[in-house]
Amino acid sequence: MCVIAGYTGKRRAAPVLIEMLKRIEYYDGGYATGIATVHEGKIYYAKAIGDVEMLLRTSDALDLPGTTGIIHTRPNGEFFSNCHPYFDADGKLAMVENGGTGATACPELHAEFCAVMNDFLDRGIVSPASRDLDPEAHRNFFTKDGKPFYYIEAYSHLLGDMVKDTPRECLKTELALAVRRIHERLPADNVTVSIYDELPDTVTVGTVTRPMSVLEADGETMIASCATAFPEELQHYPVTHLPQCSVSQITPAGLEIISVGMEGVSSEPVTERVVAYYKAFLEEKLTKKKDAPLSLYDITFPMDIWSEPAVDCKYVGTVRPLKPLMCAVYQALWKLHREGRLHSRLGVVYSRDVAWPNVDCYFTKFWLDEKGT
Repeated sequence: MCVIAGYTGKRRAAPVLIEMLKRIEYYDGGYATGIATVHEGKIYYAKAIGDVEMLLRTSDALDLPGTTGIIHTRPNGEFFSNCHPYFDADGKLAMVENGGTGATACPELHAEFCAVMNDFLDRGIVSPASRDLDPEAHRNFFTKDGKPFYYIEAYSHLLGDMVKDTPRECLKTELALAVRRIHERLPADNVTVSIYDELPDTVTVGTVTRPMSVLEADGETMIASCATAFPEELQHYPVTHLPQCSVSQITPAGLEIISVGMEGVSSEPVTERVVAYYKAFLEEKLTKKKDAPLSLYDITFPMDIWSEPAVDCKYVGTVRPLKPLMCAVYQALWKLHREGRLHSRLGVVYSRDVAWPNVDCYFTKFWLDEKGT
């Protein structure tokens, strides 16, 4: 999993995005980071292997122009190509993604992703992002010339291609519809977030099973994987948690949920009952654990709250269950934060001996005050 933030409003986006991501980057990220903004018909971006501080030390990320943008970090970063955002063939669209294909992985889905990228290859379009990958380690996703690719490259290329000839007056609507179509064609356990160079005040979100929350303030709107990312001074504004299998857009005027429901994939909703269940579970695990806090990787979350199946999908994998678990967990964390009981600090989760010998991986570890203290 990764974490994402997005912003559109009256301030310059880059500083706002960076501060939001700092608040949640080590929930499940910090090892490959990237940002993109849109300004005067152009996408600007910066990437770094490492966390936000590394991004700031090695790039001009803080100075990127524009009042709309997206930022992303992921929990591994062996290659520079691990860093989001990804782009369409013309560089007009930037996309970040949280999730994966593990829950839907099957030969039919792999073939569909490859068919998308082979079509671009036949047109002479070669995605440069994944040229540093080992084909043997990414054998499920490679073009017919033997070159590997990340599955998100298929999303970004396909989305940009679907709207590239759209008249400006129709672009905002068509982009939202195209986001729904790419998720219907290539369903996965994920959420995508995009900006487009001709839409300087719009962020488009397609969420299947991964979390995304929205805060609407006065003349500015922001999104984040977990609402704890939002600036403290704005957290009194209402927060909306986006529904599963939906497409939404944010502008400075606020949130618009364009559609709910996707052909070929449907998800059990994350109800208040489900959130309350995981909130109680976290209270049991984290209360009075200041001396032994736990990361989300340290906790095995029960699944018995979900019906079977929680998510129906035209592609079904065998690696892990396809359930909107983290939507519920992050909403539960937000409730505990609003109660003033949630605390955190960085801690070592495991040693990554294969990818980065002798380097420990750090993630946010949580603990709770007792009720009433």
